Amino acid sequence: AVSGPDHDQRRMDAEYELAQQLEGHDGPVRCCAVLADGGLVTAGGRGDSQVLLWRRPAADAAFALHKRLNLHQDYVYALAPSQSAPGGFYSGSLDKTAMRWDAEGSPVAQFVGHEKTVGSIVERGTEVITGGWDATIKVWDATSGALKSSVEAGAHAITVAVLPTGEIVAGSQDRSLRVYRGTECVHRFEEAHSDIIKAISVSSTSILTASNDNTVKMWSFDGCKMAELQGHSSFVFGVLHSLDGQYVLSSSDDCTLKVWSMEDFSIKQSLLHGGCVWQAGCLPNGDVVTACADNVARVWSREPARMAPEAERKAQKDFAEQAVMAAYGKGSSSVPMEGTADISEMPTTVGKKNGEIKCFKEGGSVFAYSWNAGARQWDKIGEVVGSQSEKKMYPGDPVFPAGEYDFVFDVDMGPSRDIGKLPYNKSQNPMQVAESFCAREQIHKSNVEEIRKFIIENSGGGGGAPAAGAGE
Repeated sequence: AVSGPDHDQRRMDAEYELAQQLEGHDGPVRCCAVLADGGLVTAGGRGDSQVLLWRRPAADAAFALHKRLNLHQDYVYALAPSQSAPGGFYSGSLDKTAMRWDAEGSPVAQFVGHEKTVGSIVERGTEVITGGWDATIKVWDATSGALKSSVEAGAHAITVAVLPTGEIVAGSQDRSLRVYRGTECVHRFEEAHSDIIKAISVSSTSILTASNDNTVKMWSFDGCKMAELQGHSSFVFGVLHSLDGQYVLSSSDDCTLKVWSMEDFSIKQSLLHGGCVWQAGCLPNGDVVTACADNVARVWSREPARMAPEAERKAQKDFAEQAVMAAYGKGSSSVPMEGTADISEMPTTVGKKNGEIKCFKEGGSVFAYSWNAGARQWDKIGEVVGSQSEKKMYPGDPVFPAGEYDFVFDVDMGPSRDIGKLPYNKSQNPMQVAESFCAREQIHKSNVEEIRKFIIENSGGGGGAPAAGAGE
């Protein structure tokens, strides 16, 4: 194998390319975890409660499906590796339970006690820590499954991680970041983000947080904000440090995995997917795995020898681009529609980040382009069908009548519910439509103002989908 400083630098400068597509789930791939022995587990989202265990037949071989696990009664929302039992792992589910599994995928222990979804899980020595949508952090004996302690930790969904000191750091839907020593909250940082904190990653030197405010933030262990990474155009669901400490990887509802430099916090690469990217993981060889809403988990590599054939890589890129176009055409909020500029403005328009998608009007059609930061040019993706004046048909419901609408937006109702469809005509009052939507979905009226703003922003361009409801 080639090694040495020059080779390492070339590898760091190289971009990730598709290495393998892991197909086997019947629904969205909601989460993934890289195991301590180099194996991989993935779990399905809505309509698929399976956990799939993947292993390599040989050290340099591609992943192969090893086993399907079906013990959870509802879909799995969180996965985490076991360091004490290499190859083993933990899972947390919408069925309010967590489980411990051995390296062969056999259940070892079950953790029962949360009143709502177990949305976050991490091992700490002989203990396992869970964060639930019941606003609690629970600490369990990893072997027996016995509950050791429970603490109220904010509002609604809680995400957890462990600091090098052994203390627990937790993010909440109340936007705060808290540090617990035992059951005592020893630090609390209010308004760490301006929206829900969805994920936390901890290294030996820093904390990373991901949020529905579309940003990633880096913190010192004493709570000082070290950096704010802006570049995603929708919710950021996952974040992690690369194993070599050189990069930050963030996964988002904007259908991208972004790779950020830890040196200057610039975006080095934006990997476009065919759906929301829920989570990512780092493999021991430097490759990256992503869990995507298009039912596929993917492995990405910087090493040419591990990359997929060029035809497969091109097919994946084409599929992802077509999915983006479909999202535009449907008025979907997964890729926010920006104001449409004339094609004559393209030469003087500079992209804000690599992979940014922008539409330009040419004649009677609208085309989408992706910003190529390396070449400093806009690369054409394709025509946006129905993106301007074409009406969208809505089948109707007890509140919104069937018919044609200027927009039919997708509203993220939380992982335990389907995407909510919000029909809207430009002639309507946004406040009344927002109130009607909240009444139909039976969600608290505190959501009305956020949805009203969303309608105004997206019917004129820009913005991202609101998250309706309290954590679910």
